[in-house]
Amino acid sequence: MFENITKYDRTTLYAFTDVCTQTVRRTYYRIQLVILLGAGAFCCIDGVFLLTMWNRLDYSSRLIITVTLLIGPCAIIKGLFLRRFMARKVRKNMMQSNGACRFTFTEDGFEAEQPGILSVYRYDRIFKAYEAPGYFVLFFDKVHGSILDMGGFTQGTADEFRAFLAVKLGKPVEYISLK
Repeated sequence: MFENITKYDRTTLYAFTDVCTQTVRRTYYRIQLVILLGAGAFCCIDGVFLLTMWNRLDYSSRLIITVTLLIGPCAIIKGLFLRRFMARKVRKNMMQSNGACRFTFTEDGFEAEQPGILSVYRYDRIFKAYEAPGYFVLFFDKVHGSILDMGGFTQGTADEFRAFLAVKLGKPVEYISLK
């Protein structure tokens, strides 16, 4: 009924990460962001404060200050670029497929085919379905999902697929805009 070939390029992986951080992984993302930025700021402020007493401190205290001043900026940088780090992790996991995946949707379920790997799913296994600009994102749980490029349909169209998916899931596909 529907066939889609999606290439996992940088844009697609960033879109997948953005959908994750805005929907099913929003709480986890925000907690991680607050911890990284908070710990980074604390380490930097603490390190600068302790630097004012550098001459009065022993060797082990100076080592702690040095480590604190190294950890602080690293945590802040990771917090500021957290989405990019998450996209790199997604890329590492999805690049096992040589950068592309072919999806075949039928009445009973769908298949995701990558070189040497064939995964078969039923529609009741889909936890959430989202539409983002240029993509459909299907989540099986809060950690696992697939992304489909709307321009990658070789059988059927994106509009037909949206209607088909809404019938199979029993609810409309939710639209979200990417940041």
